[in-house]
This record gives sequence, structure tokens and C-alpha cells, in this order.
Amino acid sequence: IISRDGSLSALAWPKGTMLWSDPDVGAVGAVAMGENVLVSTQSGSLEHRSVLNELFWKYEAESPATTPPVAHKLQACFVTQEGWVHSVDVTTGKGKFKMQLGPIAATPSAKDGILLLPERSGDLHAFDLEKREVKWSYDLEGALWASPICWGNYVYAVSWSNVMRCLSLKTGDDVWEYDLQAQVTATPIIAAGVLYIVTANGGLFALEAQTGKVLFQDTLTLSEIQASPLVLGDTLIVAALDGTVKAYRSS
Repeated sequence: IISRDGSLSALAWPKGTMLWSDPDVGAVGAVAMGENVLVSTQSGSLEHRSVLNELFWKYEAESPATTPPVAHKLQACFVTQEGWVHSVDVTTGKGKFKMQLGPIAATPSAKDGILLLPERSGDLHAFDLEKREVKWSYDLEGALWASPICWGNYVYAVSWSNVMRCLSLKTGDDVWEYDLQAQVTATPIIAAGVLYIVTANGGLFALEAQTGKVLFQDTLTLSEIQASPLVLGDTLIVAALDGTVKAYRSS
């Protein structure tokens, strides 16, 4: 668990017993890697830590990290304040390459050797990690605060242009689009072939991931939703900034 002040804590599952808490990490984001964890920090480092908080290696960047790391094909990638994308060998902690884009607020994602880089300006880039070149770019015509997600051969991305887009992972070609008529800050999720999207005006959309067909729509609240929905078994849980929490169960 990462707190607003950058503290990093570990809890036992499912009881929630506190195992340890480290207030000095300055964590920005963390991602599991096997039984260990990769942590990006406010000082600009990427750290490989054990579940017992032992530090295996540390990679130092020149400025604070702005996104959690993404681990893919023995590489860990994270972004720093000036838009630098750093790639690090997860086995050694040595830098592999770095490149600079515009500012990035949403967390990148990766699938099938492709790193998806969402510039805050609205440009989405698919970067080939092996060839180290851009395969395709797509202008989403609005600020990108929600991370792109992958499912099968598709990429799903939504900017503040209010349009949810499904693109081909290989080519960046359009597959389908749906106008939500609302801004999206929280990253959508996919579960059992259903794409769940929450909006800044308290809306919830459930779309068929392959076709974009609307399966369900509801207004949870009039307050903004900034956290991604959570699927637990057959239950979908959504929470808004005004404290409203609602659970939906599939029939």
C-alpha cells in the first residue's frame, strides 16, 4: 500500500495484518514482480524490493518519477517528470535505454513486446521494445489521464475528448468507438469480456469489449469518480469522491 506521503506498507492477505511500513521510501507507484515488488520513487529511483522490504537493487534517474513502473519481458519501464521514459533490466537494475516524450500523467502499459505510452497531450504511442522504434501513434484529441489497457489484440484508450476508443494493438487502426459524453480520469478495466468505464460526472458504463455494444449504464452519483472499478468474483464495486460506494452483481 502506498500512502499520499509516499510511505510503503505491506499487509497480510486476507486478514489485513500489518507486516511492515516504511515511511522513507517516497513511493510514487509499485507493481508486483513475482514474489517481489518494483517501486518508483519521488527521488527518481526505481527499486526492486522483496516482500520483506529488502532492497535488491536501485536505478537512479535524474528527476522524480511520475508513474508506477510497468514490468514486461524482463524490462521495467517508468516515466519521470520531464517525460523521460526509462527502461531497466529487472534482473540487474542496469539501464537499457531512455527516450523523451512530452509529459506523461497516465501509467504506460505493455503487451506482446509493445509499450504503450500515453502523452498527457493526447498522443498514444506504441513502442516496439525489441526494435526500439515507434510502431504507430494515435491522436486521442484530448488530455490523457486514464491509462491505456490491453485485452487480446486490442488497446482501449479514452481521453478528455470523452470518446472511448478500441484500437488494433498491432496497427493502431480503429476497431470501434463510443461517445461517453463525459470526461474520464480513472483507468477502465476489463473482466470476463466486459469493459467497465467510470466517468467524472459519476457515470458507469459496461460495454462489450469486442464490439463496443452497451450492456449496462448507470449514474452512481453526481460526484467525480477517480478510482478504477473493482471486480471481486461476480461483484463490481465502484466508489466516488463524495464517499458513495455501490456494488453491482452480474445476474
